[in-house]
Amino acid sequence: MLRKLFSSPLFIKFIPGSADFIPLRKYDTSLGTTTTVNLDPENFCFTAREIAMKAFFVFFFCVVFCVFILAPTTSIAETVVINRNTVSKSSSNGTDKTYKNSPPYSQMSEEVLSPTRVKDETEWKVLDTTEDIDTNVPKEGEAYDQSDDDMVLFDLSSGNEIPIINDSKEDDTGAPVVVGKELDLGQNLDDVWDRIRQGFGMPDFKSNLVHQEELWYVHHHKTTVAIFERAKPYLHYIVDQVQKHSMPTEFSLLPIVESAYNPFALSPARASGLWQFIPSTGKKYNLSQNWWVDKRRDIVASTKAALTYFTNLYNQFGDWQLSLAGYNWGESAVQNAITHNQRYNMPADYEHLKMPRETRHYIPKLQALKNIINNPGAYGFELPHIVNKPYLVAVEITSTLDIPTAAKLAELPISQFLHLNPAFKRPVIKSSKKDKYILLLPYDRKETFLKNLDDYRKHNKKLSHWHIYYIYQKTPIRSVAQKFHVKTSQILLSNGLNPGTHWVHGTLLIPDAKNPIPTAIENQIHKIMPIPEQEEVFYYQNRRKHRYHGKHHIKNIFGSHIRS
Repeated sequence: MLRKLFSSPLFIKFIPGSADFIPLRKYDTSLGTTTTVNLDPENFCFTAREIAMKAFFVFFFCVVFCVFILAPTTSIAETVVINRNTVSKSSSNGTDKTYKNSPPYSQMSEEVLSPTRVKDETEWKVLDTTEDIDTNVPKEGEAYDQSDDDMVLFDLSSGNEIPIINDSKEDDTGAPVVVGKELDLGQNLDDVWDRIRQGFGMPDFKSNLVHQEELWYVHHHKTTVAIFERAKPYLHYIVDQVQKHSMPTEFSLLPIVESAYNPFALSPARASGLWQFIPSTGKKYNLSQNWWVDKRRDIVASTKAALTYFTNLYNQFGDWQLSLAGYNWGESAVQNAITHNQRYNMPADYEHLKMPRETRHYIPKLQALKNIINNPGAYGFELPHIVNKPYLVAVEITSTLDIPTAAKLAELPISQFLHLNPAFKRPVIKSSKKDKYILLLPYDRKETFLKNLDDYRKHNKKLSHWHIYYIYQKTPIRSVAQKFHVKTSQILLSNGLNPGTHWVHGTLLIPDAKNPIPTAIENQIHKIMPIPEQEEVFYYQNRRKHRYHGKHHIKNIFGSHIRS
């Protein structure tokens, strides 16, 4: 390598006298022989190809020198961060919106669990204020703690499960953590839409793109009205949390742009939930994704994560519009665009950054919705009345419960129950005293839920009709079926397995042999499960246009369809 470097034409050309002591090999095409010659630097000529080849060796040598000699003594992990019109340097520890696969399911210990016992000494408490709701997913492989099972009702109206960030709080650099005026929470208003209008705090974005988005909502009148109706169960809670974070209420309209307020929405990039978290960003903000649940679809957990994410983005950029761009495009991509504009003395705001088309239309869509909410009559809309009172109440459960049973206790249709609790991927809510979970119910159904549950206890009715079976190694499915006295086809259908499956491993749901079959399977299997890797491309290609236009139906075996 050194010989090639020192014998290169570049080395000879720019270092006089080097050709006198560096012999070069020359290939004679006519004779087919190789001779050694000394080159004269003054009369030496070389082609562009030779220049490129020799320059590559010089460049490679310089890179190796820098990496192995200079790198250990220098720091190259600094990036420029914009904070309230001031430029400061900080370590780049942000996470881009990269599309990574979820980790494989962990292996479980082999045991049969039938956590259906409910003790008579079960206690219930109705709390006036909200405590911190534990949003941790039950750890797989742990045995159930079924002693002293109880359930606690939480009122989500106070919103204390999400910390309130004060405007006066400062970070290490002295810059405010959250910017903006102190917003009136609007508790005295009668309608949530009035509360949203009162809390608007972002400057109006003026662009021809805004008019285009307004026309889209007007031309798709039925779809837009359906979105407003779909937002009714969630809107009060989300507005409450947005204002308690001292953020403009425009952010409560963002799920319309992201998911059309459909908690089951799934994008081609595998973003899911109201706030459309991709798997990697969801993990960063503690939104667990495992065999049992996908917290990206959880209303409380995903809202908490989204508002925390926006707060972090604002701390980085000091501007709500750039924060929105970072949420859609990725914070590192926005930071690189800002750095590029600053390098060429160009404005570094949202309007002047070079960005993808989707991000370019992101804020115009939000501004169009803002204009419609401000004056719905001018656009031919009549907003549905949403009472400015809490709609949701959280029930913390510490014993395993079937989803159909939970819906029956609350006297709700299963489809409505699932839209309030969309995170569950199985027909069983796996919970214990150690690993609690919460259910969301309409506020006016809490007394009904308590009364029906008390009747279940008095008559010793089961809350779950499923066995959870963990298998370490591949096992014949026929032997599993014989062990639980059920048919092989029932196990396959219960777990969404192909009819030709003969060997199984991991976690299995086994229906109770004493429960009516196939009624239990037909009415209790929640068929919203992870898409196998080999089927992802086919699924996305055939469902893309339907999903974005709100026509895709997510089928389940409860006997109904969930309209997205």
